[in-house]
Amino acid sequence: MPITLRQALVFPESSNSFPDAEIATVLEKVRLAELLALGLDEPMDVNTVLSGGQFQKLMVAHCLLVNPAFILLDESMAHLSQQSQHHLYGLLIDELIGPGLCGLVSTCHNPQDLGRYHQVHYRISRKVRERCDSTGSTGSGLCTRKLELVEPGAAVEADTTSPVQDVHRRLAEQDEEIAMLQHAVQHLREKSASRQD
Repeated sequence: MPITLRQALVFPESSNSFPDAEIATVLEKVRLAELLALGLDEPMDVNTVLSGGQFQKLMVAHCLLVNPAFILLDESMAHLSQQSQHHLYGLLIDELIGPGLCGLVSTCHNPQDLGRYHQVHYRISRKVRERCDSTGSTGSGLCTRKLELVEPGAAVEADTTSPVQDVHRRLAEQDEEIAMLQHAVQHLREKSASRQD
């Protein structure tokens, strides 16, 4: 659905909540001043007009403008160079988080890239546990995620796998989970069939 650049930047506030000069300043800070040439009130489809990196910068500009209570970033700067990521995180820290105006939560696959911008780090790891049915016998393994706090000052290990290795690992994990689910379904079918006999 087409929206204007102004609407994208000020949402959920009304379009007249911020003066043009303030919007222009924020766009310049995130290095998107070229978007001003499109016009603040010209409808556009941001998904086709903006690149992935421009869209991510626009979202940071939005945060700087509307000053939310929390910013949740889920791999939100993956389309940007490391230099651009550091620039945008620096803006968020200097203008919002540092002064205590807002909180920041980020997820990433390479914690060394973003570790300096956070005071608390958690690692989510994969863990397979055995499920027991009502009779106490062990059923198929279930995949769960384990959240652990990484102690302050502890080295946050980077993921040393390549992107291709990571894709293969994730596919293997999904295949394993599918196999476990198929086994569980088969077990339930057999159990149901034995009850009908």
